[in-house]
Amino acid sequence: MAFAWGIGGASWSAGGWLALMVGAAGWAEGGGAVVRVDAENVLVEREQSLVGANIEDVNHQLYGGLYSQLIHGECFEEHVDPSDLLGLTGKDRLAVWTLIDETGRPALAQFARAVRLYHSDNPVDRPSDAERSADETKVGGLVFRGGVILPEELPGDLGEKLVALATGDEQVSRHWRKVRSGSAAGSLQLVRQGAFTGRQAQRIAFRSGLGELGIDNAGLFRWGINLVGGKPYEGILRIQSDTARQVFVSLRGEGGEALAEQALSLDARPGEYQRLAFTLTPKASDPRGRFALTLKQPGEITVDFAFLQAGEWGRFDGLPVRKDLAEAMIGMGVKTMRYNGSMVNKCIEGAQRYKWKQMIGPRDERQPYHGFFDPYSSHGFSVFEFMDFCEAAGIYPLFGLRIDETEQDMADLVEYCLGGAETEWGARRIANGHPRPYFLKAIQIGNEQTPNAEYVKRVEALGAAIWSKSRDVDVVLSCNVGRWLSAEDSDKGAAGGAALFLANMIEMARWAREQGQEAKFVLDSHYLSALDHADRGLPAHIGLPLNDAIAKALPGFNLRLWPMEENGDRYDWERGLAHAHNLNTMNRMPPCLERAGVANTFQAWEMNLFWDQGRIHYTPSQVFFQPSYYVDRMFGDEWLPLVVQAESSEPTVDATAKKDREGKTLTIYLVNTDKAAATVSLDVAGFAPVRTEVARIRAADLTDHNTPQEPERVATRMVDGAWDPGHPVIELPGYSFTAIRLGR
Repeated sequence: MAFAWGIGGASWSAGGWLALMVGAAGWAEGGGAVVRVDAENVLVEREQSLVGANIEDVNHQLYGGLYSQLIHGECFEEHVDPSDLLGLTGKDRLAVWTLIDETGRPALAQFARAVRLYHSDNPVDRPSDAERSADETKVGGLVFRGGVILPEELPGDLGEKLVALATGDEQVSRHWRKVRSGSAAGSLQLVRQGAFTGRQAQRIAFRSGLGELGIDNAGLFRWGINLVGGKPYEGILRIQSDTARQVFVSLRGEGGEALAEQALSLDARPGEYQRLAFTLTPKASDPRGRFALTLKQPGEITVDFAFLQAGEWGRFDGLPVRKDLAEAMIGMGVKTMRYNGSMVNKCIEGAQRYKWKQMIGPRDERQPYHGFFDPYSSHGFSVFEFMDFCEAAGIYPLFGLRIDETEQDMADLVEYCLGGAETEWGARRIANGHPRPYFLKAIQIGNEQTPNAEYVKRVEALGAAIWSKSRDVDVVLSCNVGRWLSAEDSDKGAAGGAALFLANMIEMARWAREQGQEAKFVLDSHYLSALDHADRGLPAHIGLPLNDAIAKALPGFNLRLWPMEENGDRYDWERGLAHAHNLNTMNRMPPCLERAGVANTFQAWEMNLFWDQGRIHYTPSQVFFQPSYYVDRMFGDEWLPLVVQAESSEPTVDATAKKDREGKTLTIYLVNTDKAAATVSLDVAGFAPVRTEVARIRAADLTDHNTPQEPERVATRMVDGAWDPGHPVIELPGYSFTAIRLGR
């Protein structure tokens, strides 16, 4: 049987053929490690659900990533871009934003502060003098005090230029740029009255002359839209016009040349945002393309929503999902996917909060939400699009919602997902164009919540609401429990330390048992990706001691564990090797550990500001993978469900062995966490192989990673000549992950 190991096409012959000695006790006579495997001693049966992923609104995983929307800044919420004025380049230009208060007064905000200030009516004045003095940050040559720079604090005439840019006749929303040709004259302004979505809209006023005037969008942070010649692109606009007129939409090359254009007619409908749909097919390809909206005759329009996606040729299963990113994730072997993060528990307060009833209906009518990592996030890809994607991809879906959803709203959610036409919310789902039930399997209550009395109260209230509509839905907690049961934190944790924490967890477990639903009660506790985490903190972080403590208090209770975020803030080989060590160890854990996942799934190459740990990186025209991606593929390309006894004599060589149910394949996974190479002798009992194959991931340095120029610098490689048929010893390079596949 050919087996790819995550690199496409490599087969059994790559490792050579041999007959292994079985049970040879003298293999390590020259020193080194001994790995003993008993293939007949099955420890646990594992599903592929240990290969999982987490997505949230950080680093453009969705809006700008998996979501099919190719336009960034779809609702024109962002004010003017100050980057060119300030001479900012690279990541610095991503970190500085213009904010406007309700009087039209501008200020510069450092990104983290911009998120917190977004909802202030007067963001310029909001930081106190004490805050400004205590909180200084630098971006390039700019010094932000309290996260803000007032115009008068900028050097030279930059303050006057910022005011002119933000209040003059060329106000263009941050991710858009002015388009002008010929003698066309007019103004571009951001208006805050009568907006269709969010707080502001973009007005285009062509006053006089010949030519065209309008705006264009080049995708995520103006990175470029990858246009494929001869392929259709679909779009939607929401535009207001007081008089009948034509507007023009076009796809253009990087230099501005038109590759496709269409005229759209607007009726005279004062105060109404008309919905215009269009299709454009570029005559040539351009990986740095753009979309333009222009007027070619004098007149005025206001636009407040713009959408562009590839036709079905570029989307996964016809969904609003990028085909290339979806297929990349499926290729990783993912079987469990979590959609949850800081947008759930840290989303800014305000009218457009992260609530499920704001996520339904046509995407062009959904209001943007103000996330934690991005104050201008899109609801275009919501928990409902997430469930549809998971269903089509064969992935178990888990999504999180805020703990301040009401009990009625939570019950309505389950009815909306699963109810028939005879129910109020089931009928609404059908009317919204989704006749079949959603793929609802599990709902998580909150994200990384402190397990205090308030959280207990909300879990019990919202869990009861969920189960009142369906007792088949898993209710999942989100509490990071590792530190609560550790000795050094037992007397100083929030909510009163380990004793109170444990009492609250037992209370929720007891409540689930009283509901008759303990089999539908789950904990998601997150863990880390240090090289030694699997040896020290992993069991406590994912909840194994907690499972034991609850079982002691409530005999027979089995707390199901789904740790769905491995966090590490890096994506290089050190992260990959740590993930291999974690996943190797998790395979050997008790069956209460059912699912696991890693954060984060997607990341725009060199476009990150937080949590630099993406596994699938992308540019406008390229998708490539980081080392931990290949680790999952080495397990997932041929998932072996039966974990058998395996022991290593050396702590720096971690060993796991797995086999198929038919007993034809046995694979031994070896992680060398030491810098030095290791000589390993294998002592295998209960399995007499006739062929072998060896695959490995290694790198010269722990900081090595993949780039657009070297997309497989750190990837799975087949190892020829790894075996001496008469002496079954294998050399493990330092900092390496090796899989030895035996067949019979």
